[in-house]
Formats: sequence, C-alpha cells, structure tokens
Amino acid sequence: MPTITIDGEAVQVELGTTVLQAC
Repeated sequence: MPTITIDGEAVQVELGTTVLQAC
C-alpha cells in the first residue's frame, strides 16, 4: 500500500480508505 509522508504525518491509502497516522 502506498505511504506518503507529509510534515511528519503518514498518509496511508488502504483499500481506497485514507487513514491519517501521526508519526
């Protein structure tokens, strides 16, 4: 699954669902 790191926050795209995780 694609993971994009922006401003220390990990944006995970899973099964079409966008989940925001704090690093």
